[in-house]
Amino acid sequence: MSQTTSKRKSTIPKQALPVHERVQRHFKSLVAQIEGNCLQNTIKTCDKILRLEPNTIEALQTKLILLLQTEQYKLALELAQSLRDSNRSSFQSAFGMAYALYRLNRELEASDVANSITPNGEHESRALMHLKAQIAYRLGNYQKAVDLYTHIFDTAPEQSDEQSDSLTNLTAAQTHLNFLRGGFQQSLHSLPQNVVDSLEDAPPPVIIPPTTTTVPVSVPVSSTNKADAPVVKKVRASRVPKGVIPGVTPPPDPERWLKKNQRTNVHHSGKRRKAGANMTQGSVIENTLTTSVKGKKKK
Repeated sequence: MSQTTSKRKSTIPKQALPVHERVQRHFKSLVAQIEGNCLQNTIKTCDKILRLEPNTIEALQTKLILLLQTEQYKLALELAQSLRDSNRSSFQSAFGMAYALYRLNRELEASDVANSITPNGEHESRALMHLKAQIAYRLGNYQKAVDLYTHIFDTAPEQSDEQSDSLTNLTAAQTHLNFLRGGFQQSLHSLPQNVVDSLEDAPPPVIIPPTTTTVPVSVPVSSTNKADAPVVKKVRASRVPKGVIPGVTPPPDPERWLKKNQRTNVHHSGKRRKAGANMTQGSVIENTLTTSVKGKKKK
């Protein structure tokens, strides 16, 4: 027999890459995912980078912007607040915090944060101007919204999306402002005369105070009443059979432990009941004995 010798290849374990090289690879994947619009995978890649280097400001700011784009405003607000608390706040984090507050319907807080931001450059100032105009419109400050949208419309490039969007918002804010300044009077004059007369003759609206719900107060029971009242013992849940609901399921038959021939709700069939049916074992039946004695003949 020919013996074959197999040579085993010695496996050398791969050495782990240094941290900075792994971070560089993740950043390359991050750029490719952003270009491919894979936002959820991009957030996961940011988390991988932050697990290796938690203080990477680029990954933190990128994650904040991605959370805003994916409408995860609560997580974005938490991240922006953590950056501010750790003195790593920048224009992107402060702007993201104000925008997250605005989208969470916390307009007053968003206005305070937006007013405290100092923009650097034309791009940042225009983005902040858009946000302030939206917050002013939401708060009902239509005059401020009109002024901001007018400036944005005048300085925007012609035939651009920014100019068309600002024109739409400017028209909406101006319409609300005109209605509050006197447009409601024109609306009243356009109504029929009988409706106007009924509105003028109607009494002023009555302000109804908010109704308060009254909670019933339990009256303490005296000791004599407690003694007279029957004490109801609560049934333990462990002792209740399966499928039985206390107070709903009908109670069992109290005669279930008796023999069927001794129960009152059982109808016996047949013409004649057997003697001693209701007797216990070993009982003496007088009628049977007397009949048996009478039937015997004397020898």
